[in-house]
Amino acid sequence: MDAEDVAYRRSVRNTAIVLAVVVIVLAASLALTLVFDVPPNTFQTRTSVASTFPFILTLTLNSTTISPTGGVAVSAFLNGTGTGNVTAGSSWAFVNSSLWVDLRCGWPVGIGIMQGHYTLDNYSLGTLLQPGTSLNCAGRAVPRWFYFGSQTSKVLVTLNGTPEFWDPQTILIFNAAYAGPLSLSPGVYTAVAADEWGDFVMTNFRVS
Repeated sequence: MDAEDVAYRRSVRNTAIVLAVVVIVLAASLALTLVFDVPPNTFQTRTSVASTFPFILTLTLNSTTISPTGGVAVSAFLNGTGTGNVTAGSSWAFVNSSLWVDLRCGWPVGIGIMQGHYTLDNYSLGTLLQPGTSLNCAGRAVPRWFYFGSQTSKVLVTLNGTPEFWDPQTILIFNAAYAGPLSLSPGVYTAVAADEWGDFVMTNFRVS
């Protein structure tokens, strides 16, 4: 065997070793991603997002696995992280008439359900199930601003010159087996919470 053959075989062997190392590293990286890099909006009972305003929007579920005869309690609320006025907005990430909200005009947070597994990457492909309660707020007083306090879920608003405290949260139970507001058949669903300033969070649950 001449020197040229030896060099060629050594080159082939080194290339094989490098490829093997690359495969091992990629496999390990994928495994670590699957274990540690779970998307925050996938089957979590609680998920939050910090707004550019002084509050955090939080979405909670009582469980991510619901029996065919049970129900899922969905809750969304705003919690202040600082103090200050926030002007009322209209930048809903979802059509707010399709969200369930408190039966008060100008309520700043709502929740909804989409059938299927949606994430932050493809949520725009989903459709909120069954329109929420539409309010006729024509001529009715709505807050023009919300005063947030630090570490509290209560906000100060003014309606027709009268100050009052609101606790901006929406809670609803969606039943898996009987009339609702919404009956859920077996499958995977996406719960969403949104506020009028464009913030939103999502998580998933399963009826099985």
